Amino acid sequence: MAQSETNYRQDALVACCWCVALVSVGGCVLVLRFLHALRGGYQDAMLTLEGNDRLTGRDLSPKNFTSIFWAVATTFSCFVVMLIGLAPAVLIGWTTHFANPVLLVFATIAAFLLSLGGLVLSVPCGVFFIIGLVGGISFCRKMGAAQTYVLTSQRILRLDGFVLAILHPDKPESLFDLQLLAPEDQHQVLIVLRERWTEAERSWNPPLGDEIEAALKQADYSAV
Repeated sequence: MAQSETNYRQDALVACCWCVALVSVGGCVLVLRFLHALRGGYQDAMLTLEGNDRLTGRDLSPKNFTSIFWAVATTFSCFVVMLIGLAPAVLIGWTTHFANPVLLVFATIAAFLLSLGGLVLSVPCGVFFIIGLVGGISFCRKMGAAQTYVLTSQRILRLDGFVLAILHPDKPESLFDLQLLAPEDQHQVLIVLRERWTEAERSWNPPLGDEIEAALKQADYSAV
């Protein structure tokens, strides 16, 4: 029993070390990818309005760093919980050393039930861990990448302060922080956005005009 516990602890420690290394490398890759996107946004553009119905933008908000932290922390937490759930399986080998048959039976049953409970905990966490690793590839590719949106009546544009949000029924919400732009660029983007919204017959979002006016007043007040 002592030998099996020692082996399990050693295997768990090695697995944790490999997991920390793997997740840390993944986190570093995500940070480098976002820094590369920041450089691309600085050299090219963060927001581009093409015609009356197309908008190309990059989500370069500092909140991406928070997303990277939680992605890394959640992936590692799932791995740790998976190891903890597998730990009760070691107890089954320990119960076989009991000399008392009654104690042996009850202890084995209890260890078996604990092992089943641990599997119920480990299997979902293991699945989430794998999903996190695989999904991290797509997350890395999309982070800060230029996305083109066709502005139709199905898409809704909202402006909350200086945060431009694009909503679509079948896709996650996209946010663009206009505070990352210089004051004169903020003003220019808001003016052009209002013109395009007017030319599109206000189909994106009827209250968008009032939101743009409020943002323009706030931008002019900040400039003063």
